[in-house]
Amino acid sequence: MVKTLGLLLASVMLIAGVYYFRQQSQKPAQEIHYHAGYEVYKDGALQDFSDLKYMDMEPCVEGEKEEEEKEEHDLDLHDGIGNIAHVHGEGVTWRKLFEYLRQDYPDASVTAYMNGVKLDQVLDKKMDAYDRGVFFVGEDSEQQKHIDESMQRITKDYIVRIEKKGESCTK
Repeated sequence: MVKTLGLLLASVMLIAGVYYFRQQSQKPAQEIHYHAGYEVYKDGALQDFSDLKYMDMEPCVEGEKEEEEKEEHDLDLHDGIGNIAHVHGEGVTWRKLFEYLRQDYPDASVTAYMNGVKLDQVLDKKMDAYDRGVFFVGEDSEQQKHIDESMQRITKDYIVRIEKKGESCTK
């Protein structure tokens, strides 16, 4: 009797365990979505990436697009805001931003300051939430002035404010 009860209890626990692990494996992966700010100066001129050609545009319609219709990006820009990157993938680097913007600069020609600190090899650095990058391509005789101005424009508060607006027509 005790053996039968023990066997029954073990069977119930095994079935419950299998059920639990199957439910866990069927949960969708947690969606990645965070934001980072940036500005790019080329030969001393601030570049403007707010043009529609840089934006991820989705129609405002009810329901979801079919998966095969959706073009997924690890990173994109929205709503005419050209200095905030929306990151949707794991391990996205700053190089991915320049690829998305179709800006091909040799690594050696890019000088970068991340959160106010000069960094080497920044294009291969992973973008983190609320990072603030200032990138220089070519010559810039007013680099420190531009760093200061950019850091004043792309504050964490600014990034959070953009984040709260939502994307396109979703909010």
